[in-house]
Amino acid sequence: MRLLQIVIFCLASLFFGDNGYSQIRPIKPFGKVSALIVGISHYQNSKIPQLEFAHRDAEAFAHYLEFETPWNVAPENIALLTNENATYGKFINELNALVDSSQPNDRLILYFSGHGDIEKVEEELMGYLLFYDASPTTYASGGACMVNTLNDYLEKLVLEKKTEVILISDACRAGTLAGSASGGPQATTSALSQLFNNTTKILSCESTQKSIEGPQWGGGRGLFSYYFLKGIKGMADRDQDRYVDLFEIERFVQDSVRKASNRKQLPVVKGLSSTRLARVDRKKSEPVPTPEPKETVASAPKDTGYLTQLALFEAALERKHLLFPEEGSANQIYESVGDEPAARSIKKVMKISLATALQDEAQQALNEYIVSPARELARRWSDVSVYDYYPDYLGRAAELLGPDNYFYNDIKSREHYFRGVNLRLRFDAEKDNKALLETAMTEQQQALKLQPIAPHIYNELGLLYKRTDQEMQAISAFQQALNYSPKWNLALTNLAIIYREMKQYAQAEKFYRDAIQLDTTFALSRYNLAVMFEQMEQPEKAKVELENTIRVDPKFAEAYYNLASLSLGDPTAEKYLLQYIQLEPDDPDGFNLLGYIYHSSDRFPEARQAYQSALMINPNSYYTLSSLAYVLKELGEFEAAVQLWNNYLQEHPDSGRAFFKLAGVHSRSGQQAAAMEAFRKALEKGYDNQNEVLKDPDLDGLRAMPEYKSLVEKYFPDKK
Repeated sequence: MRLLQIVIFCLASLFFGDNGYSQIRPIKPFGKVSALIVGISHYQNSKIPQLEFAHRDAEAFAHYLEFETPWNVAPENIALLTNENATYGKFINELNALVDSSQPNDRLILYFSGHGDIEKVEEELMGYLLFYDASPTTYASGGACMVNTLNDYLEKLVLEKKTEVILISDACRAGTLAGSASGGPQATTSALSQLFNNTTKILSCESTQKSIEGPQWGGGRGLFSYYFLKGIKGMADRDQDRYVDLFEIERFVQDSVRKASNRKQLPVVKGLSSTRLARVDRKKSEPVPTPEPKETVASAPKDTGYLTQLALFEAALERKHLLFPEEGSANQIYESVGDEPAARSIKKVMKISLATALQDEAQQALNEYIVSPARELARRWSDVSVYDYYPDYLGRAAELLGPDNYFYNDIKSREHYFRGVNLRLRFDAEKDNKALLETAMTEQQQALKLQPIAPHIYNELGLLYKRTDQEMQAISAFQQALNYSPKWNLALTNLAIIYREMKQYAQAEKFYRDAIQLDTTFALSRYNLAVMFEQMEQPEKAKVELENTIRVDPKFAEAYYNLASLSLGDPTAEKYLLQYIQLEPDDPDGFNLLGYIYHSSDRFPEARQAYQSALMINPNSYYTLSSLAYVLKELGEFEAAVQLWNNYLQEHPDSGRAFFKLAGVHSRSGQQAAAMEAFRKALEKGYDNQNEVLKDPDLDGLRAMPEYKSLVEKYFPDKK
């Protein structure tokens, strides 16, 4: 709603002009001011430590810029992103919009309050700012912005557009992150300090320290942010010239924060000391409340049509109707808005929202693949078309940014990544189309060229090499994924699978154990370790790991099935299988195994019910039909068993084995003439299992008959 009000205000000003009087404003040492303000206390993934007051710090700074300084920033030039609204896609689109509108002598303020971290210590200065949709590991796969990339982006802005950039960062808050053991948050602060050489930098602490937050400052604020705002509002103005320059803010925040933290935190300020950061309004001693919007929907021009289009656009976004079908899509509505001056504000809002929405779903899927692979793998396996739209979405998002944008390659890389994944999923479904794998490999290699630091791409390359029987290349790819993301459990597990398939069990077990140690709740690693023990014919070890699997993930269905298979003959097998069926009610294998457990213990009525359930799911299963017919025969329900085989033979009239089984049912029921006819057809159709022909007890009623002996001599002349 705030964005809508801004747009309405801009439209109204175009039509109605100013309010009829002029005001003398103080001369500023810069032109227009724009600000992108990010504050994230609550992250999407619960494994990222939650903060308390980062979002409040961001809100307070945005409020100051808009309402509490004589150099007030126009609301349409402030982008405030907090918590769930502060996704990485939203950040890069808002930043791109502000940069596009920047001119020489303008000032751009970038404020970030949240988590910073690294994944790999060996990469010099490689730190990340973590946005709302960051994963707890594998930052390079999205949801986090590499500090080096942001540096390049802002350096270009300074050098090419001559725009002044002020970077304010509080990215070293306390909490256990992927890189914390190696000083990740502090290393990110160090990278921020050493990069951005043409930028004014105000950092919350030194690289060896952590930022402090607490309720004792302003009712709940970060210590640095609290005193920084006090300083630019006037307390830092030592010479009383009504301006706060960089030298003054440095002295004020360092003295105040150092004292309040008992010397545990010291802000870092770098830049030209005479840079004027703020103008002080001595008349304002207390923060003013946020005023009501001056313009309303009623005062906007009623004949422009743009507000109607904006409402339709927002409704399409809400329905996630982004590109397809084209009619009524958010993209079509965006394209329908012209480029005339009255439309520019609305189109800017639409562009940011559309580009963000086009990236979000793909990023969420990638995050799930990294953080909760079992759930995301289940999505992929149940529907190979689940990602079909993602490449087109990402391609359009990149197009909206433009090829000159520093984030363009990042988005295009994900476009190629998902194209390749889709091709591999199609191969997994079709099995025999090797051309799909070749094209998928090309897509991933193209993705890697655009984003060289990409563990998810290396992991996908490893899967492709595995499917083309290039084990050593697969190992190299998975190891490279781990090189960039050492704590990614899935890549470790995939590496272990390769060694398991090569029967290098000791190495495989090491990687499985490493993955489990990284995250004791990572069920997939435990399950695959159990599969390896089954392969090694160590059932007791396999059972232990399968039980561990369902302990950490009670909904891991395959673990129950495997436990049942390993426990046949034990009462627990039935219990495990019933739990599997509850989780996977549409899998006939569960009912088939349950039927086997029942009929092997002569519980034929229960076996009949289980096999009937399996046959309802897959009516063409020979195994299920044969097993059910056997149970019906044992129950004396010969007519029902005969009907089953006759139904099957209507679909498979050349099945000699089916005729042989039908002969057995007829013989058991005393229908010897029908049994002999079915037996003759079985041999004519090529049934050649001599042992069953001679020893199956169901045919005992035929063996004294001359025709039986004649048929046996004809088809098995060498019988003994």
